[in-house]
Amino acid sequence: MLILKSLHYDFRIFTIEDFIAWIERVKGCKIFTFEWHMPAGLFGAWMSDAEEPKEYIFYRQGVETLHRNHIILHELSHLLCGHPTVRITLAMFKESYQGHADLPY
Repeated sequence: MLILKSLHYDFRIFTIEDFIAWIERVKGCKIFTFEWHMPAGLFGAWMSDAEEPKEYIFYRQGVETLHRNHIILHELSHLLCGHPTVRITLAMFKESYQGHADLPY
């Protein structure tokens, strides 16, 4: 709870997009979310860019909006708690993103 209080975010106006934008400002990074085909039993993942202040959150393809937001918030909580994560380069990301739409940035 202390971590959330330290963000000074007004949860009365909560939307997932606004909350992500707030975290971007507080943490000084850009956060990208992606719908992704996940292996069985996996609903989300978070990875950090090894070269720039960017965070990548992946969520299971085809989930309902409420479930998507739950997954994104779960992954954001790892970021906010300072948990370790996989660090990837842009080249690694582009290689895994082949066959999907254009990169969103």
